[in-house]
Amino acid sequence: MPIIYLYVEVLANIRQANLYASLETHKNEHTKIDIASDKKTITVSHDGESASIYLPTEIGGTAEVNIPIDRGKEMSVRLELADIMNMPCVGNTTGDEAPWSANDLSANTQLRCRECKTEILTNELPLQFKDLPSEHWAEMMDIWHCHRPQDIEPSQGEDARRAADSKGYGASTKLKAAAGVAFVDTASFLFAEQSCKDVQTHNSELHCTTCKALLGAIDVSAEGWRLYKSSLSLRPSPTAEWQSFPPEIFISSQLLSLIGSSAARKFIIHSHDDTKQGLLIWVFNPDMRYSSSRRSEPVVRALKIFYQDAEDPQKLLDEHQASLEELPLPASVFESLKKVLIESTEFLPPSARKFQDWTIGLIDRYERSSSDGLKYFDSVTHNVIERSSD
Repeated sequence: MPIIYLYVEVLANIRQANLYASLETHKNEHTKIDIASDKKTITVSHDGESASIYLPTEIGGTAEVNIPIDRGKEMSVRLELADIMNMPCVGNTTGDEAPWSANDLSANTQLRCRECKTEILTNELPLQFKDLPSEHWAEMMDIWHCHRPQDIEPSQGEDARRAADSKGYGASTKLKAAAGVAFVDTASFLFAEQSCKDVQTHNSELHCTTCKALLGAIDVSAEGWRLYKSSLSLRPSPTAEWQSFPPEIFISSQLLSLIGSSAARKFIIHSHDDTKQGLLIWVFNPDMRYSSSRRSEPVVRALKIFYQDAEDPQKLLDEHQASLEELPLPASVFESLKKVLIESTEFLPPSARKFQDWTIGLIDRYERSSSDGLKYFDSVTHNVIERSSD
């Protein structure tokens, strides 16, 4: 284990960054902080060792750093940033929140099981990908339309009712899977059964016939098959590379979508088949950037999360209906989220890991690279991946 660990968190709203340094031994007169001539690289030296960390933008002012005089094993310094507008997507909580929107995909898009690479689309019909609105679209009908379904009086006749249904807001309107169409939401695709191959059903679950990995679930209300993006790899077109993303990328996208549609910041997350154990999370900052000497990539875009165990999720939801939103996940994805949160807490300096009864963690957030390719941090290989979205 290195004797110096560095962590920088960008506070874009006040144009500053917090630098934390954790040392194995007490700091002394030889401990120093140096800022490179590019004003983006910080190096901390202590007891003959050194560690460097990269900032997403230049440090402003004189770039001189004074070390706190106490003899602890941690030090914290606040740095002025020169120009946060040079950082892409600063403060943006909307826009490209999720991978694989309909605009990214084509009629020749291919899908396969992420685990064993078995292809799962029949390709008998060219697929048309269509984005779905937010998960709460039905609840927002009263806001979107001046003339709601109940405003259509019986005296207006069958023609008025059919016209409302054709526009998508009739009383009988519901989402239904259709051959040749793939509906896309933040974390899944909705297909008609005949669009898929090498997928088998078990109760309400969908599994890969080759490796038995969970791929999705039967959507009874939509009369289709809902495949989880986190269980798939995808090639947007025949000339593009195959892409896949870790589950936490889609979870952060779901949280951002829920924040946008409900304005909630606190959520109960649990697995589909277990409502007795879960997590209570508070999205403290939906869009932040940080650097850590424990991660290979220089700067990470993330959600800052406060979390704690929830012993009885359903009881909490019943007691706090007005302030909590629910996010059920497949059991394997829920376990992955817990693991990611626990590991991310280790990225933080010891003094920044707790807030009252909350544990603090980070969930990576999806973004596009400057070349309009796809960019994310692979939690398995610990590498930054950039792929073309051609």
